[in-house]
Amino acid sequence: MGPLVVASWPAAVSPLVAAWIDGPPRGRRVLSAFATCLYVELGSHDRVMAVHTPDAVQLPIGVRLSGPVRLNDLVHAGDVVTVGGGRVQLPGADVVGVRRSRPVRVGLGGGTAPSAWRSLGLALPGAGLRDDLDGLDDVATRLCVAALTGRPVQAGVGRLVGAGRGLTPSGDDLLCGILLSLRAFERPPHGAHSALKRAVLSRLHRTTSISAALISAATQGWAAPDIVRLLGLLAGSVPPRPTELCAVWNRAQCIGHTSGADLLAGITATVTALTSLASPMRDTDPLSVRLRQSEAAHA
Repeated sequence: MGPLVVASWPAAVSPLVAAWIDGPPRGRRVLSAFATCLYVELGSHDRVMAVHTPDAVQLPIGVRLSGPVRLNDLVHAGDVVTVGGGRVQLPGADVVGVRRSRPVRVGLGGGTAPSAWRSLGLALPGAGLRDDLDGLDDVATRLCVAALTGRPVQAGVGRLVGAGRGLTPSGDDLLCGILLSLRAFERPPHGAHSALKRAVLSRLHRTTSISAALISAATQGWAAPDIVRLLGLLAGSVPPRPTELCAVWNRAQCIGHTSGADLLAGITATVTALTSLASPMRDTDPLSVRLRQSEAAHA
């Protein structure tokens, strides 16, 4: 019997997880395994690393392989792999960190979301409208209004964290969309974003580890490239071309099974709230009236 052959797969390591890759080798549990992505715990509930192939969604907590492989042929949920010493040791293969990746981040500022949103609405009628969230989108919009007007946000956050099914429940993805949007659109001193961030971080124990890690990243502006690109277009000082806005929106909608659509619903909720609060006809504006009716029904 010859020596065991271990493949070496070069990878780009996100700065968000580099400390664990570069640290001492330790056994870490695989939380979930798919053909294009593994999720590995890093020692606390909201610390997770995604080992993924180039064709998977590029996550800010990722270790990106340079070539395609079927990861779940090697590893399954519940397995223990070794992370540290510059690599992730899988059965039969070492994922070797050879360089740092450059995850993208939503910039701070206050932008032109309402006017850009009108451009998107003309190019893609019905953008952001959902009828399958069991009222979570209304909760999200009321939460945005509360945050932007300095009212308590704890109850709204409590209704969203962990709400829904899957590795990243819909309520969590909505919150990520809101946090990222407030970072992009809210003008300094960003009080709404800060209040929401504090409330969300205190409740991460109520959702899955994978979702908690992505929410934690979103509080700092880190997200998938198409989400960051979309918010950059919406918040930019120059109105974007509707065709470009529509193309990025459609790509973002394809993230995960429902995560992309849920993130976009969170962005929609934020822009809805901002537009309503900025409307000079708040007493008669249909959107403002609907928001007040929704708030009264849930008072």
